[in-house]
Formats: sequence, C-alpha cells, structure tokens
Amino acid sequence: MVDVVMQLISPLYDAAENDTIAWIKHSLKKGGYLFLEIEDYSKIIEGVCEDGVLRRWEEFPQEDPFQYMLQKMSVDIDGNLVVEKWFIRRNSSEREYFKNVIQSYTKQKIKELFSRNGFDVTIHLCEDDLLFQSGRSGNEIFRVIAKKL
Repeated sequence: MVDVVMQLISPLYDAAENDTIAWIKHSLKKGGYLFLEIEDYSKIIEGVCEDGVLRRWEEFPQEDPFQYMLQKMSVDIDGNLVVEKWFIRRNSSEREYFKNVIQSYTKQKIKELFSRNGFDVTIHLCEDDLLFQSGRSGNEIFRVIAKKL
C-alpha cells in the first residue's frame, strides 16, 4: 500500500524541495511508502540551452474547444525548465495562459535526495503504453518507490 503519491516537486521558492521532503517525512510513519512518477527533462533542457528558446505550436482536432496551442520553453537562471503555453479558443480571440516552472530530476539525483533523507529507494523505468501514446516518450519517465526508514 502506498501512503503518499506525488508527481512533481516544483521549485516555487528556494526552500521548496527541502520543505516538500520535510512534509513527506512528517506525513509518513516509519515503514510508510511514497510513490513518485518523475519525468526527466534534462534532454529538453540541454536542447533549450543550445538554442536559447524552443517554440512550437499545435493545432487541435475540430471537436476541441481550443484551436491552437502555442508553447515557449526556456531555462531560468537556476536551470529549471520554464514552460509557457497559450491556448487560443476556436472561433474566438479568447486566450488562456499557463506557466509552469519544472525542476528536472534524474534517477540518480532523486535516489540521492531521498536516500540522504532517510528513505530506502527503488527506481523502475516507466514503459506504460498510455505514456507512449500520449507523446511523453521523448523524455525518460521513471517511478520511485521510497520507504521511510
């Protein structure tokens, strides 16, 4: 049984990673489990660093309320991936905007982080058909099971 499930440790402020780990440790009893599904963005970050900014657009199927999505990816001074998306509604000039700042974790980095914070960590590569069908297969996706010692 898994006691805490997370998909993202967001770098919202300087101590966010430490605060998240502290919250997880406080929330779990000894022997409790944490499940993480992590997407390693390091290849995208390398590409963005080479080109400065990566921009792309996508047109959605007719049944979607949005016609286009414009995306801009950059890297901030802390090495985090900054993803900005603009969605343009179909038959309207209305737009919606989202911005995500993503800290990328490799398998090694996440294992070291939780190991030094009192967890026994196992990592499994994620090869689910649904992830490949969703187009997320360009990045390495892995699952972390961490048991609080």
